[in-house]
Amino acid sequence: IKWVFPAGAGRNKDMFVVKDGVDEHWTLRKSIGAVLDVSLDNSLTRLRLKPYRPPCIEVDKLLFFMKQEDQPANTRRYYLLDKGATWKDVLGGKMVVEHPTIHVILPGEEGEKYPTVDAKER
Repeated sequence: IKWVFPAGAGRNKDMFVVKDGVDEHWTLRKSIGAVLDVSLDNSLTRLRLKPYRPPCIEVDKLLFFMKQEDQPANTRRYYLLDKGATWKDVLGGKMVVEHPTIHVILPGEEGEKYPTVDAKER
């Protein structure tokens, strides 16, 4: 899984973290906890991910988006993912190219950058 932490709020470029071998029964909440675990990353990574970790923000306030594939280039839309859902449920029925790419967004930063797929289209 490729986790994308977009630029903004003092960050001048996107940060990416790739984690292999996630259990399909894990929830997004549990998975992001493993990504943000400060003991697993070097000091630069910890510093760059600080806005996404407690005490700066609670994990439940983060938003998770995954791009809808098989769409025209000018029609970029995203699935807003349920952080309490398992990977099996999150990815079920969705097209994934190469590997899932999850955008981790701070509240208030989603704006028009992440237009969402209507519920009936999921």
